[in-house]
Amino acid sequence: MRTVLAVAVMGLVLSGCAGGPLTPRERTTLGGTVLGAGTGAIIGRAVGDTRNGALIGAGLGAVTGAVVGNAIQGARPTASMPPAPPAPPAAGRAR
Repeated sequence: MRTVLAVAVMGLVLSGCAGGPLTPRERTTLGGTVLGAGTGAIIGRAVGDTRNGALIGAGLGAVTGAVVGNAIQGARPTASMPPAPPAPPAAGRAR
């Protein structure tokens, strides 16, 4: 049962990344998750619970990465729309 659940979760995680290049928010969320999981596993190993340390670290890293990525993405200027063409002159107008 655990294997099926793990495969389903990984499928959802990986399908969320499909669809083109990653945005700054997605990149920092992914990086934070990986860094947090690694750090949590190291700390968890020191206290005797590697798995839970990795899970807690991954969650905290994902949240922190998303917040930082959101700030980075929000600080970037967005592509502006080109100005609208001028309106054509009114027909039948007396000069």
